This record gives sequence, structure tokens and C-alpha cells, in this order.
Amino acid sequence: MFVTRRSCGAILVVLAFIASASPTWAGKFNRIISVGDTAPAWRDLPGTDDRPHSLDDFKSAKLTVLIFSCNHCPVMQSYEPLLIAMQKAYAARGVKFVAISCSRFKSDLMPAMKERAAASGLNFPYLHDDSQATGRAYGVGVTPTIFVITPERKIAYLGAVDNGQGKPAQADKHYLRDALDALLDGR
Repeated sequence: MFVTRRSCGAILVVLAFIASASPTWAGKFNRIISVGDTAPAWRDLPGTDDRPHSLDDFKSAKLTVLIFSCNHCPVMQSYEPLLIAMQKAYAARGVKFVAISCSRFKSDLMPAMKERAAASGLNFPYLHDDSQATGRAYGVGVTPTIFVITPERKIAYLGAVDNGQGKPAQADKHYLRDALDALLDGR
């Protein structure tokens, strides 16, 4: 294929159009929020424990791990045992985990969430936000998406659990664990 002056001009016009149609990003990895930003507050989200929960419930934590989740997500299902184990391992160091589902699929509503929490032995609150306001406030597009929040309510980490892409046993980079260790060690 030959590139002529005419085809080169057409390519530039197409690229300019694509660039102008692309969204403006607020942060490097998220359209809404960046590391260092204040974590959006949320309150009175119903949990599988039949209690309302707010971000303020976790103010005594050294770090809060906020997991955007849902029952039907196969990637989240594959990470659930690892996240349960991480909550056990990091609880003594003052880390608290919490999961929020913003999904409105029938399989992701509270009755199914309660069944899943009981069957899997979830050891952290599992909340539902039918309004989806928390997911929008945090710029979440996929599950699981992880945020680590400091006591000052700043986002210290956002991203994936690891590089296993739904296969935790195949991961060789452990992003969440590395972030927690670094933050707890003052790095």
C-alpha cells in the first residue's frame, strides 16, 4: 500500500476527528478520579448484614480497601477467595475491606448478594447501591475495581488486584498487596 499526500491528509483528518471525539480524562487511569483525590463519601448503603453502611464506618481503619463488585462477574468470583484471605491477613494491621455492588441485574440484588456472602464466607461488608451513584462518583467501569483509601480519605491506589486477569494463580504482579504493604510501611 502506498501513502500519497491525499491519503495522508485523509488519515490526519480521521485522526483529528477521533482525538476530538475522545473523552477528556480526569486522571491517568480513571475518567473521574485520580490517586491523591479525596474519596467520594457514601452513606446508608444497605449491606448483606441488614445494616446501613457509610464510608465514615471505616474511619478508624489504617486503610480501607473499597472493592466495586457484583455477583455475576466471573472475574470477581475468581478473586473472592483471595480477597477474603487478604482481609484475614491484613485485619491485624488495621486494614478493612468493603465491597459495593451497583448492579441492577436480578442475580446481583440483595437476596442473591446475601446468599453469595453466606456461601463464600465473606468477612467484610457487602453493600448494594441501587442508585449506582457510588460507582459513578468513583468512575467505575468494570468489576472488580479496587480503591485503597487512607484515613485522610485520599485515594492511595486504584486499579486491579493483580495482573492475573481473572486468574489469580497465574499472577506474577500483586498490585493490591504491594500497595497495601507500601502504604502500611509508610512508602
